[in-house]
Amino acid sequence: MAVEHQLQAIVEKLYSESVQEQGKLLGIGNLLQDLHTHFRMVHGRICGINNSAILMINANDEQHHQLVQKLWSLTLDIDDMLNKVSCYLTKTRVLPIQVHRLFILKRLPFRRLIVRKIEQSIVALQECYAQTYRIRLPARHRDTSAPMACQRAHSIGPEGILGREKEVSDVLRMMQADHGEAGLSVIPITGMAGIGKTALAQLVFSHPWVIKTFGDDRIWVLVSKLPPRLVPIRKMIADACCGVPSLLLSASNKLKSIRKTEVAWQHVLSRFDLVFYKDALLLDATFVSYQQVPSNIQQCFLYCSLFPIHSFTPEQLTEMFVADDLTKLSRSKSDLHMYFSKIMIEHYYIVVQKPRQRENAIYKMHPGIQLLAQRISRGFHSAIDARKELVWPAENAGNARCLSLLVDSKTSKLPTELFEMGNLRTLILLGDENMLLSDNKCSITDIPEEFCKCLTAMRVLHMQSCRIKRVPKAIDMLKKLTYLNLSHSEIETIPDSICNLQLLTHFNLARTEIAEMPESVGKMQTLQVLDLSHCEKLLSLPESISKLVNLQILNLEGCHYLTILPRSMKNLGSLAYLNVLECPLLTQMPCQMNQLTNLKILPRYIAVENHEHTISELCPLAGLKELGICNMENASYGDARNVILHNKHKLESLTLSWTRSCGDHTTSSKAQQILELLKPNCGLKVLCIFSYPAKKLPSWITNMRPYLKSLTEIKLVNLACECLPPLGQLPLLKIVELCGIDAVTCVGDEFYGDDGTFTSLEKLSFIHMHNLEVWLPSEREALFPNLQEITITQCPKFTAVHVKFPVVKSLILLMNNEKLIGSRGALEGFSQNLKYLSVSLYDGLSECSESFVIPPNLDNNSMQKFGNFARMAEEYHLSQILVHI
Repeated sequence: MAVEHQLQAIVEKLYSESVQEQGKLLGIGNLLQDLHTHFRMVHGRICGINNSAILMINANDEQHHQLVQKLWSLTLDIDDMLNKVSCYLTKTRVLPIQVHRLFILKRLPFRRLIVRKIEQSIVALQECYAQTYRIRLPARHRDTSAPMACQRAHSIGPEGILGREKEVSDVLRMMQADHGEAGLSVIPITGMAGIGKTALAQLVFSHPWVIKTFGDDRIWVLVSKLPPRLVPIRKMIADACCGVPSLLLSASNKLKSIRKTEVAWQHVLSRFDLVFYKDALLLDATFVSYQQVPSNIQQCFLYCSLFPIHSFTPEQLTEMFVADDLTKLSRSKSDLHMYFSKIMIEHYYIVVQKPRQRENAIYKMHPGIQLLAQRISRGFHSAIDARKELVWPAENAGNARCLSLLVDSKTSKLPTELFEMGNLRTLILLGDENMLLSDNKCSITDIPEEFCKCLTAMRVLHMQSCRIKRVPKAIDMLKKLTYLNLSHSEIETIPDSICNLQLLTHFNLARTEIAEMPESVGKMQTLQVLDLSHCEKLLSLPESISKLVNLQILNLEGCHYLTILPRSMKNLGSLAYLNVLECPLLTQMPCQMNQLTNLKILPRYIAVENHEHTISELCPLAGLKELGICNMENASYGDARNVILHNKHKLESLTLSWTRSCGDHTTSSKAQQILELLKPNCGLKVLCIFSYPAKKLPSWITNMRPYLKSLTEIKLVNLACECLPPLGQLPLLKIVELCGIDAVTCVGDEFYGDDGTFTSLEKLSFIHMHNLEVWLPSEREALFPNLQEITITQCPKFTAVHVKFPVVKSLILLMNNEKLIGSRGALEGFSQNLKYLSVSLYDGLSECSESFVIPPNLDNNSMQKFGNFARMAEEYHLSQILVHI
């Protein structure tokens, strides 16, 4: 269970070189070694207990419950103690030479407190160790995960069956003939009962060719006959699981364990959520699946129980998890991103996509899964609905280390019970579904000073979307704070005392009302992430920011009135991410950007006609993964030659943009030569070009022998080119957006290249192509084999598409595409598989339902247009049409 990971983490921390060195400095090395030994002994016993039985987490095993709580508290207390020691030695600057002056150190009051704490902890660990031998293990239940409805392996092999060689060979031959064909192939095995149908299927399933060809994609499904009256109930129970895989498995196991009667199954359906609270078997089944995942994912899963509803990305969850420092992981942040992504897929379901922010969705954890996580954590992770009459879980108040409060726009203050939770390390305010959808804020207007005085153990404070106007001066009492998020609030000023948060690594003030940052921010030497994005009143940054030598991320996107960056930014040697997108008044970058050698993400670099700020200073930045250069008209031939982009082997995304629309030959020729010189490495994945004034694209794009073979996405906007580049020959290209290329009148074979068929393309968009008239037919076969979605926006002259799209399911028509919509047969190539048609922002149409009921207020012209949609639905057998004004 989770306490195992806590014990393992503290054992590793006590054994680390830094802690051992600190022990020597304070003269407590032997005590720390003794403490390490006792923790290791208890950890071994706990692992033995948990491996010896399936622990029913809801069993009335009070001894086990108390032991787990005691051990978890001990690990967290010792972790806090070790951090205090580290802070004390750093603050007092104890030097190694003082090791020989133990007679002085032994008189230090601080040392006496630490010694007393360690001695008390050792005694407590000895008691816990003895208690592990007295624990009454919960009764072992039958393995509810077997037999499972869906298994990826099967125990019967070919050595146990004789005499079916010919039949196996016949089935394999049929499978090999169908292998590679699109669609699902079914091979039935028929015969009377007992003839060996299942045995034959088992032989095929475990055949070497099948294993080699399909690998982990093999699934053995056990199908039992279900009475017809239970089929609809089963479907409703499945719907209640909201598509959460772990919940579906648990529900399946529950249904297997009860009688197959309508009454029994209806009882499960009617009390589905309560079943998790009352039914030990179902909780056990879910717990079994929890035990089977790696320990790192188990820790992330427990942390996710704080978020019954949220709109965070896996990256944001990772930042909070790492800052919380509950465990010391030897994993990278990218691994944690993967873990949280896996958890969100398997244990959450999407409620709705957030409007205007397509990349963000609102996620909910099923109550049953949340209950499981909170039962496992034994109250150390708690999620409380602060919108209701608060029934505070008093029995867990002293144990809770991580707490989330679900709030709404009417929530005006923090619960007073919160101030009694002196051991709390994490507090997260979560907006409810209505807040997330409307971007409203809760009505909390301040952070009380009492809050800062009482919750001094706080490490993570996430108070996003509040009406807080000021940060209290007493904020510096939260000395252990590592993560502070006050984004989407009404904060106007930051006190100088903020600099006393000497452990703060993440500081988020995005979308606040601040106009300036205090000069004292330069003293926050541990700061790694500073997010000031969309602070629209921010005018400048203090020069002291250049002293933040550990700063890795500086996000200034959307600071519309920001005019200048600190002159000494070259000193930010750790900076890996600098974002100044949508800062229109910022006209140049600081000098000597070439010294920021750790920079990986730079989505906007401003080219200027100044010898001190040429794009050639990007040359030493060999680690760049994402680069955007704007005002390309200011670049010279020498600058472009000196950047040497093709040597930046880590570069995955490149954006180049011009701002002046110049049609003269000199400007066009210069742009073409410069873009030719800016040839990126062949591993580039994303390419965006804006307002390019030349009529020809560079050879590294147009060459019939494709150079950008790793490219997955390309966006070409407002180009003066006369024809489309041969993008069809790029083997990995998935997304293409073509916008504002006014000289192009048709799409033909030049778009595909010599042998291209757009083998990987999934999304294709034509936007504001004002002179595009027709998509010409092609004799080429198997074009667009994977294309799923086409978007056509504001193409008023577009009359017909004469190419077949075998698998396109979604067609989106936006704004004025009247000729394309009104012409019979114009979309003939879509008729095979098109399932979804969306028409939006189109004059003369009103919102309609799938039944195409014509609103009575439409005029004759609108009715005629509306009739075209009804005809299209009938002609192309569409399952859904959405029509919006």
